[in-house]
Amino acid sequence: MKLIEVKDLSFSYDENIPVLSDISFALEEGTYTVIVGHNGSGKSTLAKLLAGLLAPNKGEIKIGGTALNADTIESMRAHIGIVFQNPDNQFIGSTVRDDIAFGLENHLVPSVKMDEIINTYAAYVSMQDYLDKEPSSLSGGQKQRVAIAGVLAMQPSILLLDEATSMLDPKGRKEVGELIHALHQKKQLTILSITHDIEETRFADNVIVLNKGKIYRFAKAEKLFENPDDLKNIGLDIPYIYELRAKYAKYGIHLRSRDIEGMAEELWQLNLKK
Repeated sequence: MKLIEVKDLSFSYDENIPVLSDISFALEEGTYTVIVGHNGSGKSTLAKLLAGLLAPNKGEIKIGGTALNADTIESMRAHIGIVFQNPDNQFIGSTVRDDIAFGLENHLVPSVKMDEIINTYAAYVSMQDYLDKEPSSLSGGQKQRVAIAGVLAMQPSILLLDEATSMLDPKGRKEVGELIHALHQKKQLTILSITHDIEETRFADNVIVLNKGKIYRFAKAEKLFENPDDLKNIGLDIPYIYELRAKYAKYGIHLRSRDIEGMAEELWQLNLKK
């Protein structure tokens, strides 16, 4: 099923300067898609359009076959959980428990059922031992985990991450990246991550590359990096793992792993066979 459909989408803040031009793509339910591009490519604007925070100048967005517009925006938002860039701006409660509960309280979920939901989703993001902690005592990565738990507690169809790791240190980025991958594996949640960090593509099903407000490439992650110079020409780096795989391929060793540990295991197995 095509859960997200974007057709001929265009937007500009100033009518003389287009930010997005004729963007079209469709994403299957249960897929993990990363949208990357350099600064000014239109990523953040696309995130706001998908979240219903902006209205397109032209074109349409459909979620589950329903057009996203002024008449449907409220009902559609129930299907989209959004995690933004700065975790500090997302905290409302005085404790982790209160923060995860916020959306549930707004939807009048009974307190007995609410406790069960809070505990379940805190455990999903490995924050069950921090429920009574103050948000200020958490690391950046932990704060984003809590933000994701609060979104998941509302049981959305789509998890939309808008530069969700950009303000984190390397450890925090790694933690949140691994969590997103695990969520996709366990829950088959439809995930759309808009980011400047090319490393996030490692575990994605699809990658959309934006350049100057247009789709430059839309491909499976495996196919995207077959021609690295193509991406370098528009200022994007190539994930180290794909650079390494390309070097091995020159010697006739074709590896499939998307992480160093998996690659090491593949090489070990190949050595055992010789």
